[in-house]
Amino acid sequence: MKRVFIDLVVVPLSGRQAILKDKNGRIKLFLKSPPEGGKANCELVKYIAGILGLVQQDVSIVNGATSRKKRIAVATPLTLEVVLQLLGIENQIKLL
Repeated sequence: MKRVFIDLVVVPLSGRQAILKDKNGRIKLFLKSPPEGGKANCELVKYIAGILGLVQQDVSIVNGATSRKKRIAVATPLTLEVVLQLLGIENQIKLL
C-alpha cells in the first residue's frame, strides 16, 4: 500500500474540529485538544483516520510531532486528490 503525504498546520484548543484551506493555500486543521502530552497529535490521527474510514495505524505524523507545522502520511490505495476530496479540501482548492 502506498503512502500519501499531506502538509498542514494544526491549531490546538480551537474548540472545534475542522479542516480548512487558508488564504495562503495552507491546509489548517482545527482541534479541540491541548498540545500537551501529545493529546492534539492523538486527536489529529483519530480525526483524519475517521474521515477517511481508516484505522489509526494507517495515519502517522512523519514530521513536526512537537510543532504546529506537520507532515502526515496516510497509508491508502487512494490518490492524493481523492484523499483531499474526502477531507473536503479539494472543493476549497477549486474555489481559490
